[in-house]
Amino acid sequence: MKKSPDINKRFSSIRFQIVVYSMGFAILMSLMITAISFFYIRDNLRRNVRQTAMSSLQLLGSEMDKSLDNATNFALWTTIDSTINTYLNRMTAGSAVSDRDEPLTTEELQEKNRVERRLALSTWEHFNDEYNAMGRTRHIQRVLVSTMDGQHYLQSIKNAAITSTSGVTGKIMSTNYFYQLLNADDFQYFGLKQSPVNVHTGDSIIPMVRPIQSSSSSAIVGFVYMELSPSIITSIFSDYRLEKDERVFVAIGEGHKYEYKDGKLIEGNVPEGTVSYNLKNKAFSLYLLPSQRSMNVRMNFYIAVIGLMGFFIICIGLLLWRRMNHVINVPITKLLRKLDRIGKGDFTRDETIEWDSELGAIGAGINTLSLNVQNLMDKKVQDEKKKQELEYQILQSQINPHFLYNTLNTIKWMATIQGSDGIADMSTALSRLLRNISKSKENVISLEKELQLVKDYFTIMKYRYGGTIELEYDIKDETLLKASVNRFSLQPIIENAIFHGIEPKGGAGKIVLSVYCEYCGNTNEMGSPKDIGVLNSQIPERNDLGMASESDTQERKLLIIEVRDDGVGMTKEQIEKTLSGELEGADDFFRHIGVANVSQRIKYTFGEEYGLSIISEVSEYTIMRFTLPYVIKDE
Repeated sequence: MKKSPDINKRFSSIRFQIVVYSMGFAILMSLMITAISFFYIRDNLRRNVRQTAMSSLQLLGSEMDKSLDNATNFALWTTIDSTINTYLNRMTAGSAVSDRDEPLTTEELQEKNRVERRLALSTWEHFNDEYNAMGRTRHIQRVLVSTMDGQHYLQSIKNAAITSTSGVTGKIMSTNYFYQLLNADDFQYFGLKQSPVNVHTGDSIIPMVRPIQSSSSSAIVGFVYMELSPSIITSIFSDYRLEKDERVFVAIGEGHKYEYKDGKLIEGNVPEGTVSYNLKNKAFSLYLLPSQRSMNVRMNFYIAVIGLMGFFIICIGLLLWRRMNHVINVPITKLLRKLDRIGKGDFTRDETIEWDSELGAIGAGINTLSLNVQNLMDKKVQDEKKKQELEYQILQSQINPHFLYNTLNTIKWMATIQGSDGIADMSTALSRLLRNISKSKENVISLEKELQLVKDYFTIMKYRYGGTIELEYDIKDETLLKASVNRFSLQPIIENAIFHGIEPKGGAGKIVLSVYCEYCGNTNEMGSPKDIGVLNSQIPERNDLGMASESDTQERKLLIIEVRDDGVGMTKEQIEKTLSGELEGADDFFRHIGVANVSQRIKYTFGEEYGLSIISEVSEYTIMRFTLPYVIKDE
């Protein structure tokens, strides 16, 4: 059965393909995200469970270390205590005396026994006090210090009512682990053992044996034997809350592993999948088998969340399918209708096909295309009009500057013939200024040329103010006139001194232009670095502008130019605004070259460490100070 043309056209349309691909992509992404999330969460959950188990083991191990350290420290104390060492040495020596060929007399034997009893009693009191200190009796059931022959010993017992002292040292020394623990390099343990002394009780202990060396030689004069209660471990486990299927194990020594169950340690094997932790005392290790039930509960929860996420993604895909069917089908239908109208000659703008989307951009393009002919005609008329305006502006700008120079020269000679020297001087000065403005394009010129521009400018100002202002030059050294400065850098400063310094004073005024040198590091007598806005500390050895210094010595010179006027002065706020360009005059002939502009051009040309600074006293004076490197422009 053949499909109708409409159905084939629908399946092959771009709209149908976009919707199908979008829906397929949503389903695929849902499956991928679900699978990735499942494996990631499962692995992360296992890792978190093991990390939690390790944290628990570290906490348990820390508590066990404290209890074991308490017992081992007491054992170490007995091995180094001088009172116990003296007792063991005396008893060992006394046994040697008894073995002599010549027996002691009755009096000597009685005296010897009295001395030994007193020594044993005082040593035992000292020993027992240390044993009972700091609650050691909680986990140490028995501690015994004995000579190596077992004939003399001291002991302290946690519960004296259940113990027997008959042949105690012999029972201890006859065990299969005594000499192995005695000869070990460090503390070793043999797991849980039956007490060799209290066999009838059936209680397990953790035996500990260490040798005691003589304080005067390396000979072993005795040993300390301790019986640790399993409560040293079980008391810590009892405070830890275990899940129903969570199991905790402890390893004591080599090959002795026990499971904590119902408050007791039961010998057994450690299963796979446990988390292990070694105590500071290497003879002990802890193992924890995490709860699988707890992990399964959390895993089921995460699986439910992942499934819900997948369901939401599919729902979003369905909503997206419906939305895209609306967003794509309706606009394309309108665009096709608009194209049909254009084909019939309707070029009117249809704003309903301009949406905030890519299809809207196409609609806007169609509208632009429909009005393109009219827009081109309008644009052509506007271009012709602009062309005429530009041609008129070009004709206006074609006036030859030489016409102005020649006119000013004519005015000069006419004024000279008529005896008007002031007009002649002003015309000459203005002519030179205009020539420098229109012709010269140099950014850096010699100080001599810059002073000539200042002279021309001041000539005009002098006649303007009727000779009430005076300009004085103070050049310390004529060779300084060869130094390089920015073009049109002094003129704006002279202008500022006239307009903002002397003119507001309302009377005659004087400007002094001083030029001198300073060497790097010298303090200027006019003020401290705090007074001036720019601190000049170093001069570059070379300049990127093609300028070389006057000498190649390590100590370089600074060119200082000061323009001082006796005008109204400036406040600190006015100084800051002037340097920032906020007080530039709006009616000055050179208003586009202000004080801030001059300082910035100096920094651009010579470096950030140079520039313009201002020192002023209100109603007294103002000093504009240039700080420049002393460099001479290459010819």
